[in-house]
Amino acid sequence: MTIVIIGELINQGGGSVRNEELLKRFKSKIDFIFIPSIRWNIYPALVNLDYCRRLKEKIFELNLNVPDFILKLLEDRRKYSIFSLINFISKN
Repeated sequence: MTIVIIGELINQGGGSVRNEELLKRFKSKIDFIFIPSIRWNIYPALVNLDYCRRLKEKIFELNLNVPDFILKLLEDRRKYSIFSLINFISKN
């Protein structure tokens, strides 16, 4: 069984550090798909090239199973509202 985990990476504060540690521990125990937080990761990555680069580096560094449509969204870097992102992701 595969589960979906939505969480934040590379944000300021301890939350992203704790999330990263949990993902590392989960990696060896459960099969999961990871979707970065829309509000705290995806949206900022679409408006800030440096942040986008850091987010993608972190995803690949942790070897996270992120859906291809999320990676393509980060590559295209089109501007979306948060509401539009939620709709786009929920339809995929």
